Amino acid sequence: MTTQQANYQLKTILDKFAKDYQTTAETSRIAFMQSAKGGDMVPAPGHIYGNDHKARFEERCRGYQAEADGVLTSIIADVRAKATEAPSAEAVRVVQMLQLREDLTADEVNNLLSVYGDNAQAYKAIASVAASKDVHVPPCPIDEELKALEDLQRDMVKTLTLSSAEGGHVTGSFLSFFASMNIDPILPTEK
Repeated sequence: MTTQQANYQLKTILDKFAKDYQTTAETSRIAFMQSAKGGDMVPAPGHIYGNDHKARFEERCRGYQAEADGVLTSIIADVRAKATEAPSAEAVRVVQMLQLREDLTADEVNNLLSVYGDNAQAYKAIASVAASKDVHVPPCPIDEELKALEDLQRDMVKTLTLSSAEGGHVTGSFLSFFASMNIDPILPTEK
């Protein structure tokens, strides 16, 4: 699955979740009004009334969570495989050569990372040797990507809940904000 496909699927899940909540809320409100006695206050829209309606919605939330988890688990597995990929023999020789050097410059390290840094193990080995010679580089981008994906997976599960929906996380503005801050930077549509 591509990042573009994952991005689209996660946004689709969020939309289904929001529409389901709004439909369930209105259905439960109508059912509540039909069972109410004369003179009772009319329940406010946008809330789910009745334990049965809440339980059914929570069950569907678990389905949305599982769907989002499946999308992200697939992407995370690909990134984990990339993070554990063995470096090329040439990259190993470069790391061995670096260990023999007395001093390194930041430019040299950055040049080596631009050539060999697409492999996580080579990146970390070069960064480790560089750090031992007081040249520091940012954390491995693949590790950062993996952490961001795992955070997104956790945030999706926390968002696709009844309590989250009742807290206003089904509004169009919240979902747009969530997608632009959590999904789009991590799963860009153009890569």
